[in-house]
Amino acid sequence: MDARNQVWRSFRVQVSFVILVALSWSSIGLAQVPPQTATAFDKDRRFVQNVKDLTPLRGEADDHDEYDAYNELVLHANKFTVSDLHDAARLDVSYGDLFAKSRADYRFELIQFSGRLKRLKKIEPNNYLKENGVTELYEAWIFPANGTDPLCWILTEKPAGIEPREEYNPSYPVKGSGYFFKLFEYQSKEPSEKTKGNFLTRRAPLMVSKSLTVGPAGDNDGGGPWREVFLPVLLTSMCLFTFFVFGVTWYFRRGDRRSIRILESKKANPFQQGGNEIPD
Repeated sequence: MDARNQVWRSFRVQVSFVILVALSWSSIGLAQVPPQTATAFDKDRRFVQNVKDLTPLRGEADDHDEYDAYNELVLHANKFTVSDLHDAARLDVSYGDLFAKSRADYRFELIQFSGRLKRLKKIEPNNYLKENGVTELYEAWIFPANGTDPLCWILTEKPAGIEPREEYNPSYPVKGSGYFFKLFEYQSKEPSEKTKGNFLTRRAPLMVSKSLTVGPAGDNDGGGPWREVFLPVLLTSMCLFTFFVFGVTWYFRRGDRRSIRILESKKANPFQQGGNEIPD
């Protein structure tokens, strides 16, 4: 019996050792999972493939597949911190790429953009998102650097340090890392020249993220450099030029007066003796 117990104890020790080694390797493997893999969205689901560009954002009654894809993407983005998303986001995708015919290649990809935040609005999440813990959403409009057309962002958290506003003036510099959902159409505030009473339909990439990183507000049109550098230099130059013109004018006028006096002193006086007499 003792020999049997010893064999059994030895077997259990060996099994425990194998289990510990296996757990150690698995924990190491989990620790080495790259952030891109951890934050990647699963694209291999049927409803994900049915998202359509160049349409408004559609609800459950309009397109159930797109509605499901949108909800799943919002819940997926909400699982991570802003820092996690920044670390894993792609930096090789431009704003123009999301308008190109190849934009489908970037659908549900995590992409980073920087720009100016012009508007932030609190919107109501749908019932499915509420039931799954998303109690509020925000709609942000960001203009990329040197761009005139915005990106629309759906956020599950309000950016820190600012409150929703129809328009920020000056606007805030922001950095966002979000998932590209679709190129959607929306009604702008620009009146249509063709159809009176209606507004122009515009297109914008729709991004989904947790939140934005916001910097201090500044001049959006470069007014700071103009006021702080160029304008003082211009005014100083104008003042110096004005003093120069006055100085030159005074110098030459002073010389003219002196020359006139010299010429006048050399003229003959008609009333002096021997001068020309007045005829009878």
